[in-house]
Amino acid sequence: MQADSVNAFWSNALFFIEIKAPQYLTLFRYVGVYRQGQKSCRSGRQEDLEAAYRQLNDISILRLFETFLESAPLLTLHLYIVLSDLNNFNLLIGRLALSLAVTSWLSEKSSKK
Repeated sequence: MQADSVNAFWSNALFFIEIKAPQYLTLFRYVGVYRQGQKSCRSGRQEDLEAAYRQLNDISILRLFETFLESAPLLTLHLYIVLSDLNNFNLLIGRLALSLAVTSWLSEKSSKK
């Protein structure tokens, strides 16, 4: 019984580290940008405003990197399925094209900011 509770603990800990921690880190970065923006509003200095913009650009680049890390394995899996199973070729090509379009749209959206 004790081994099950230890396994459950480590399972929850790994879930937090792999899934939840990056989301919290992004939240902390946004809080830092907010604080830097407040500082630039209070001081009125151009350097503080530029620092806030740099931090916001860093967040955008990290979000873009996260998007590619999430979508690249999916595209690779789709490509493998297309090449291994040619019975449903049209359907799989459509799914692959849709995944590629979403990835392209997200990268274009992040570059507009």
